[in-house]
Amino acid sequence: MSEQTKFEIALARAEQRSLHTDFDQHIIEENGEFIVHDDGNGTLPQWRIDQIVFTVSGKLCLEDLGQANWLDDALPVQIEMGWLEHFNESELPY
Repeated sequence: MSEQTKFEIALARAEQRSLHTDFDQHIIEENGEFIVHDDGNGTLPQWRIDQIVFTVSGKLCLEDLGQANWLDDALPVQIEMGWLEHFNESELPY
């Protein structure tokens, strides 16, 4: 798989995840692989920050949670991605 294809897969995953969080989704390059890291998982060390090649802003506004039925929109993604429950999703290479 080409490096461009790996990046595009990571970008698609980051964009999908950004719809359901207000945290930024960072795409990190490491040894030719791309990792999607959720900014809500904690502070990154500087060496890891230096590996960020792209960031997708989180699109969910926490202030709107009481005004919208956001769980219904998120539920299909949770069911579809249920197999990831056994992994630390933020560190999986996509």
